[in-house]
Amino acid sequence: MIAQKAATFIENGDIIALDASTTSLQMAKYIQDKEITVITNSIAVTLELAGREEVTLITIGGYLLDKSMSFVGISAQKVIDDYHVDKFFFSCTGFDVQRGVSEAHEMQAQTKKKFISISDQLFLLADHSKYGTKSLIRVADLEDVDYLITDDKMSVNDMRSIRSLGINVVLA
Repeated sequence: MIAQKAATFIENGDIIALDASTTSLQMAKYIQDKEITVITNSIAVTLELAGREEVTLITIGGYLLDKSMSFVGISAQKVIDDYHVDKFFFSCTGFDVQRGVSEAHEMQAQTKKKFISISDQLFLLADHSKYGTKSLIRVADLEDVDYLITDDKMSVNDMRSIRSLGINVVLA
């Protein structure tokens, strides 16, 4: 449901980036009838969007992580540096008001940081179970996120804390 809701924020002409998360893969399935450009480091997202005439698809290369079937590393970051995106849709291992958005895998975190640096708007896709989790590598301050798309199981107090940072909380 989070992925489906996230896809509604895509507009014709958008240049978007999708990370290598399972939520981004699900989101790619809901991208329909939009003429957009998608940049991704995910092989699964690439395969999902391949062959769609309305989608201009850019994949980045680099060091292949077998577990996530995604490209990371210095070469991936160098490629990302040359682009600009309107919207970056990404997930995380955890997020917290104090710690921010964090990731368990350092190279994934570095790739997400690079996507963040070239993006106009940030869309964090994370269910309530990730809130309060502090993982190994901080990807971004929570205040940097423009939209949190989450499920309806997050507590009212937690949503209030997140909204107080200026983040638009969208329930799927």
